[in-house]
Amino acid sequence: MNAAWAMAETTEAAAVPAQGSGSEWLCCQAGGQTLGVPVSAVREVVRCADLSPMPLTPPVVRGVMNLRGNPLLVLDLAALLGLAERPPKRHSAVVVVHAGQARSGTAVGLWVDRVHEILNVDAAQVGASPLFGAAIDRRFIKLVMNWRRQTLLGLAIEAVLTLDERAEQIAAHASARCEQHQVATSRAVRVPASV
Repeated sequence: MNAAWAMAETTEAAAVPAQGSGSEWLCCQAGGQTLGVPVSAVREVVRCADLSPMPLTPPVVRGVMNLRGNPLLVLDLAALLGLAERPPKRHSAVVVVHAGQARSGTAVGLWVDRVHEILNVDAAQVGASPLFGAAIDRRFIKLVMNWRRQTLLGLAIEAVLTLDERAEQIAAHASARCEQHQVATSRAVRVPASV
């Protein structure tokens, strides 16, 4: 836990390890599933703060938080992956990641239930991605590994955060909400017949 929270002290995550030395993963919990986020995509980990809700957005959008004077969109990682959402807890955190391929890409916050530690994973610890039985869509799983007698799913973060897909999802939800609102207001407003 200390190693993960230590990342919050800096604005950039640790450098990507050299080829052959394994890879580093931030181990966290979301929706009852143990997950790994590649450290190379992580900017920082911050404690959960007050979020401003965003109207007409789907449940994957937790809201917007103020991160040192800059607005940060916060998405619920469990909801993104189709897992059961959980209410905020004392250990809830926001993992700030790069939403694009470049480290200078757009920052997005991922709401998680808990952050555990940073794992250095070598090839011997990695298993094949499951063909079936996983609670998460296979497109989002980069690797599978054992951690403390649990199965940890390493996320393909670029697939999870495909912005075009998320933008379409948000737009579709907003459009449906607007239609519901229009139907509700048209029923509520009745023009009296002229006499």
